[in-house]
Amino acid sequence: MSNYQRPQPNRKFMLVEFPAGTHLDRSRASSGGMRGTARDHRDNSLVAQTELFDADDRYDEG
Repeated sequence: MSNYQRPQPNRKFMLVEFPAGTHLDRSRASSGGMRGTARDHRDNSLVAQTELFDADDRYDEG
């Protein structure tokens, strides 16, 4: 029997910026996860990629 343990995923606290009138895609792979793409509220069409910012840097700015 193997003692192999699956490595834990990397995680980082981030702020996400996406256009008004859109929502983030939900992950199909992870329960409660979100994807880095934004979809239109009206017709769910793909609108944009989101922008991610290091939350620590933003909080340091005040």
